[in-house]
Amino acid sequence: MDPGQLFEKTCTLLLLFIVLMSVLTVCGATVAAATGQPETTERSANVTANTAYASDGIDVSGVNAGTDTGADTDTDASIGPRLEQTRGELRVLVKFDETHQRPAETDTTVRTLKRVAADARQPLREFAAERDGVTVQETYWITPAALVTVDTEQIPLERVAAVDKVAHIVPDSGRQAGARVPVPRSSDGPAGQPSTRNVSNTSTTDIPVTWGLRSINTTAAWSVYGTQGDNTTVAVLDSGVAVERHDELAPVEGGWRDFVNQRSEPYDDHGHGTHVTGIVAGNTTSAGEHYGVAPDVDLVHGKVLDQSNRWQPSNLLAGFEWVVTHERDIDILVTSLYSDREYEFGLVDPVQNARANGIITVGIAGNAGPGTSTSPGNIPDALSVGSIDASDRLTDLSGGELVATEDAWPDSVVPPEWPSTYFVPEVVAPGIDVVSASSRGGYSQRRGTSFAGPHVAGVIALMNSATDRELPTDDVRRILHETATPPDVNTSDPRYGYGIVDAHDAVRAVRTPSGALNVSVTVDERPGVVGTNHNLTATVAQTTNRTVNRTLVLTAGSEQIGSEELTLPPNETQTVRTEWTPESHSSQPQRIDASVGGISDTEVIEVVKPGTFEIRSVDANESVAAGESVAVTAEVENTGGITATQTVTVAFRGEVTQTETLTIENDDTAVVTFSVQTEMTDAGISPVTVASADTESRALVEVTGGDQESTEREAQTAADDDGAGFGVAASIAGIGASWYLLKRRESRTLSDGT
Repeated sequence: MDPGQLFEKTCTLLLLFIVLMSVLTVCGATVAAATGQPETTERSANVTANTAYASDGIDVSGVNAGTDTGADTDTDASIGPRLEQTRGELRVLVKFDETHQRPAETDTTVRTLKRVAADARQPLREFAAERDGVTVQETYWITPAALVTVDTEQIPLERVAAVDKVAHIVPDSGRQAGARVPVPRSSDGPAGQPSTRNVSNTSTTDIPVTWGLRSINTTAAWSVYGTQGDNTTVAVLDSGVAVERHDELAPVEGGWRDFVNQRSEPYDDHGHGTHVTGIVAGNTTSAGEHYGVAPDVDLVHGKVLDQSNRWQPSNLLAGFEWVVTHERDIDILVTSLYSDREYEFGLVDPVQNARANGIITVGIAGNAGPGTSTSPGNIPDALSVGSIDASDRLTDLSGGELVATEDAWPDSVVPPEWPSTYFVPEVVAPGIDVVSASSRGGYSQRRGTSFAGPHVAGVIALMNSATDRELPTDDVRRILHETATPPDVNTSDPRYGYGIVDAHDAVRAVRTPSGALNVSVTVDERPGVVGTNHNLTATVAQTTNRTVNRTLVLTAGSEQIGSEELTLPPNETQTVRTEWTPESHSSQPQRIDASVGGISDTEVIEVVKPGTFEIRSVDANESVAAGESVAVTAEVENTGGITATQTVTVAFRGEVTQTETLTIENDDTAVVTFSVQTEMTDAGISPVTVASADTESRALVEVTGGDQESTEREAQTAADDDGAGFGVAASIAGIGASWYLLKRRESRTLSDGT
């Protein structure tokens, strides 16, 4: 069968197939209309488990809410899997979807947050007012949420989830825990041998202190700068405080709130909160040792942990609201808590909004060891703390990990200023066999990162009280990073963060702010081109009066592309250069971050495809006599993202006969012409191929005349080469196309291999 017959049969079969499919489509639509069946199925409330939350499946991808406040609204709201099979009256926390508001550093923030939250919960209020079985118990603005009781015998949770602006429904109890705290120890001394690290030349050894206070150089800060935390207010959200046993830990007037049992007087039915509070503000033990870092601070205490050391989401949200709006203008918030989810999305808003109102939240890295962290400590807006022993060695339980922001947190909660990667913890402090006040009376030793955090909170209190100027939270963190000291052990464990906090050096940096670290990063070539090496230059300048050791980290998106250990003498600048090769492009610009000593600089660069020359069309004489020239015209488009130069070739019968070098701007087109000389032996149908480095396209030319025997031989060769593939290409071109034209033109690309 010759090619013409093969094509005619192929076209006939394709035409019959198209007619048959059209008939079936019309029949299907008619049946659907007659039976009243919709073409698509409406979505109902999503009550399937998902992976945004490890335990309760909170889907943070957003809400597709309608305008109706009733239960018929389509929604992507999720219901925690622990609630799916639960019936009866349930106490649940409903989280609302709202327009993201960037907090400002004024009281207007609180008013704005309240307004946004009120708008978000209004549909649920209307829904509950019209029905029995749904009661809104409490509402929250620190993040738009409400505590709701639902009688599922009257109103299924699915109907609540379908209310406009409802994003997530999770249980309010029995799902999250406070910090894991071992039984208090009664050993004679701290674990490990005393460190030989020289914390300061001004350390005062004649003041008796616990090993924890000595480790972080507390007495030097006291004696040199005369600060013990006065004019600073520290809030603690924990299990309470046993003031009947330790009156020096009593909160200020109006500084006590019980979110668990609503008791009016301070107490501690677990002991964790008393121990934490004592490390911040305790005085002396019965042996005469000072055990509190900042004994002159004003204390505020909110009880959010119950007697089992567990916390409910609603209580913690209420605690954050109380702290942010407290009349005492709180400076520091201690949250020695952990969540049984590694990344607790529900705490991002509270920590961010506390920071926006000038409150630094001190969190912990958690007690699950290397490769782990916990919330709220691992939220970038919180200061995370790990734990060491008396020998400066990390405790086995101290958490720590490199967090890739886009992997750990959903886009809906990530503000633009968050780094693409960051490490938890940032600093470390004593966290094993830590002596502090016992809720049973006297003093005890406990271990855990819960007791490292309040050491750092105390240091921040000393920093605040050492100056009359306001200390922005970012400055506090930067100073803690810059003044942290390396451990007295030979290790590169990243769980140390920037090192061990040093109270004396941190206070000195506040009192005499004579210098700081500065970092900048530049990309030598723009835009970024996929597959091309680009030079990055980071410049680190330090204007302090002492030599510092810091690690410079360079990241592109969530990928670390370089790091270098720097030793910076006083007032010196160092430059670090590295290469970066973008692997893919997207519509979003690429972030390049350089961070050192707690400060960072960001370059945003567009990443594009390299210059790509696509041969869009090839036109040639349909027929020439043997020995004459074939006129070839090709249209070439640069579909890449940058101006590029390439060599375009033309080949006749597989042999390159001419080349042309073209420079084409991105998204532009050029036309190139060639003249191909035929020989007397070229009679028959032959391909003329125009190719770039990326694609090729060809036309078929009939050469007439010449040696008849050669003509027949070459025609048979052309038919064998093209075969059935030629007919398929012709069929794809569509019904009704001219066989005469198709047998002379066929296009293909190098990428699809046809």
